[in-house]
Amino acid sequence: MLPAGWSATASQAISGATHTIAITPPVGAVDASAYLSPPASDSDSGWTVRIHHRAEGIGFPLYTAGGAHAATYSTAPDAAAAAVAALRCETAR
Repeated sequence: MLPAGWSATASQAISGATHTIAITPPVGAVDASAYLSPPASDSDSGWTVRIHHRAEGIGFPLYTAGGAHAATYSTAPDAAAAAVAALRCETAR
């Protein structure tokens, strides 16, 4: 599901926090990771993706086109595909 050389690991920012899936491109490509968060409850609309670019000291969620709303994805594979696309944009800069 991930490009060759990329990795995915379980991550928990702080004890007791929701676990996420951290996706990281190959070493040297860019100092950034994507964090996929599952829906917090049955009423939440889906998975969210947050990019953390350590070299630039910024973090941001992926947004829906044309709006200021965080994008949500119905499945983890859909969220992972969006994360890979966003990280590829970061590596191209």
